[in-house]
Amino acid sequence: MITALAILAGCRVPVSPPPEALLSVSETASGRLHLLDAETGESWGEQCLYPLFPDQCSPDPKDTDHQCLVFQSLPGSWSQDGQTHDTLQATFSFREPDDVVSIGGAVEVIPGHPPTLRWALSALTWDDALDRPFAARCNAGIWSENCALSGPHAQVVVDDLLVIADTGNSRVLWVEIPEPTGDLEGNRTGQVVAILDAEHPDFGAFRYVNHLQLIEDGGERLLLVTFKSHLSESGLVDEGSVALWSIDNPADPALLWRYPESGTLAAVHHGILSPDRTRLVYSHSRGASVDDPPRGSVGVARLDDLRSPPIYLADLVAPADAEPLGFVREADPLEDGRLLVTDSGCENQQDDCDTPGQIYWMDPPALETTALSGGYSEAHSEQRFVEADVEAVPHSIELTFPYEADLLIDRNLELAGDPLGDCGDG
Repeated sequence: MITALAILAGCRVPVSPPPEALLSVSETASGRLHLLDAETGESWGEQCLYPLFPDQCSPDPKDTDHQCLVFQSLPGSWSQDGQTHDTLQATFSFREPDDVVSIGGAVEVIPGHPPTLRWALSALTWDDALDRPFAARCNAGIWSENCALSGPHAQVVVDDLLVIADTGNSRVLWVEIPEPTGDLEGNRTGQVVAILDAEHPDFGAFRYVNHLQLIEDGGERLLLVTFKSHLSESGLVDEGSVALWSIDNPADPALLWRYPESGTLAAVHHGILSPDRTRLVYSHSRGASVDDPPRGSVGVARLDDLRSPPIYLADLVAPADAEPLGFVREADPLEDGRLLVTDSGCENQQDDCDTPGQIYWMDPPALETTALSGGYSEAHSEQRFVEADVEAVPHSIELTFPYEADLLIDRNLELAGDPLGDCGDG
């Protein structure tokens, strides 16, 4: 995503000259959103959620057992009394080592130290029209994991509804955003008005939604959904798919296609259409090897028609003389044809894995069509690995399990020289 530098409305400490572009990096393990000069890697500040949740989240980035784990973050805006305020929307979950269910939510804040809360979503009620066996129990105040968001990873806003990837519960929810109260003692409950889950006849074995991309096509709204895993006869398998749905009628989403048409993708993350909609790019997180330490790749498929399944082209990997990619979380296609690749290094913090996290610029070569499906297998018989030039993005801070990175371009420079500052400021 290429967006304006609208989110930089926090601590104003003049710095000159300002960067022409910034990287926004979600560092899940420490619960921080880092802003870096895209050219030099110098820190331009950070945003944390721990001031909003002091009972659940530690201000110490090394205390990774008690954190607000930040996943996706999106810039936004809010207008009041003729003034427009820059905002940040984020999905998060609380890490508590003894909890089986990783409860989370979503927030919108005005960036700063501390951030100013607009609204928070952390509990659910259910529209009476939704025919779900757990809905009545949740509405009656009988708590279960179905009454909450479990490790939500991504969100988009459609017609004032928050469409959120409820990852741990393997579903997509359309939720009424709670009324802004400006404080955490106010309403934090949103009513679910539509749901896409395993009860939909075309949902099939999809599990663990980890990314959503909203697409407008001729007045119709489409939702690209990435599923990390699937349910087999023997249990949950960490191989998933990317699927495109028509969501003009949220009560009855229509599946347009599933990719790959045959087979699955190893722990796939962040399926994204390129800006010109001619490519599907996805993070094949264990596409080169499912063994530990993980070895990932960046999958690329061609789109001839938005409503037809993509055609596999290749799995991109680093050159043989470079460090191999680890657990790739995101490969964001940019306007200039490059990819901004976020590599977590390892899948989970507790894994016996010392591969460092890194952000890369990747320059894909020209790719030819193959007869392969792109589906993963240990023999890689349906994949074609192609080397692509990669350049590590310098960074002045240590990155621990980065989840995603976005390129932010300042189009009007009205905030030039005003960095966000650090979480300890203010």
